[in-house]
Amino acid sequence: MSRIWKDKIFLACLFLAFLAGVGLIITLIKNINFNLSLSSSTPAENKLLHSSTPSPIPQVASRSIHTRSGFLDKLPVVKVRPKSGKNEWRVGSGEEFDSNDLNTVINNAVSGDLVYISPGNYEFSINKAFKRVHIIGEEGVILDVNTNSSYIPTSDSLVLEKIQLKFVVLAASSYLYLQKNINLTLKQTKVEGTNFYFSLNDSSKIEAIDSQFVGVSFRVNESSKLELNNCYLEKADTFISMSGFSTVKIDKTHFTRFSDSAIYNRSQHTSLKAYDIKVDNGRVAFSGYDMNSLDVSHSSFSKLDTLASDKIKINCVMCELSDIQR
Repeated sequence: MSRIWKDKIFLACLFLAFLAGVGLIITLIKNINFNLSLSSSTPAENKLLHSSTPSPIPQVASRSIHTRSGFLDKLPVVKVRPKSGKNEWRVGSGEEFDSNDLNTVINNAVSGDLVYISPGNYEFSINKAFKRVHIIGEEGVILDVNTNSSYIPTSDSLVLEKIQLKFVVLAASSYLYLQKNINLTLKQTKVEGTNFYFSLNDSSKIEAIDSQFVGVSFRVNESSKLELNNCYLEKADTFISMSGFSTVKIDKTHFTRFSDSAIYNRSQHTSLKAYDIKVDNGRVAFSGYDMNSLDVSHSSFSKLDTLASDKIKINCVMCELSDIQR
């Protein structure tokens, strides 16, 4: 073989070796980048990368992963919905029910849903239920709220109907704080507590119809509104405390067995309208500062230390007064 051909073969072998070396370097670089990205991912992502089968999407509202680029990527939202295919949930024991855990149903409910509860005792996170849902019970439904205090931030609502609601107080005083434009409606509901109170703030509203309150009081502040229609209240120091342009409207309601004032007013800019109410077995019916508007009519007062304090001027039209110590 001539020297020329030997040189050509040598150059060809040298070129092939060069190409192989370049390919090896590229492969090494890719492996290094992959390992770096793998080390920066979460354990859940590592599991997905090494799994040979796809993992099911968890049934949660949403999940965020913080990527290396700094953006939050949202996984698809998957919601558990009622078996009926409608917006009606059924809570109880048995295959015909969606769940026997009320809080699980509440977590998956969306605005406009109805939640029907069969008789029984259930734990209830009331602060999570303010999402424009309507909860309806049967006779024998008891909801236990184990909380010292709950804050409802803004612009939500909740309707409770035919429910016995027990606030299990873990501290000396507990409350449900309605912060801004919150609406709570109670129909044929019994609410029990010990030194428990509803705090209404920033134009919030509570409307109670055909309901009973035992050991429960209301603090109505900052342009908020409380409406009681055909209700019964007993066993509290002061049932209603008013301040800051708040409004209270009471119809056909009975206040009894209280140790201080049925209604205590802390501001001159409040408004109270009461029709056909009964106040008995307590100390003072009305006390505190005089109100902008105080309209009481067709009501009865008995077995009190006094009807009103010296600071409140009351004009009681068509009222019955008896057994009152002035």
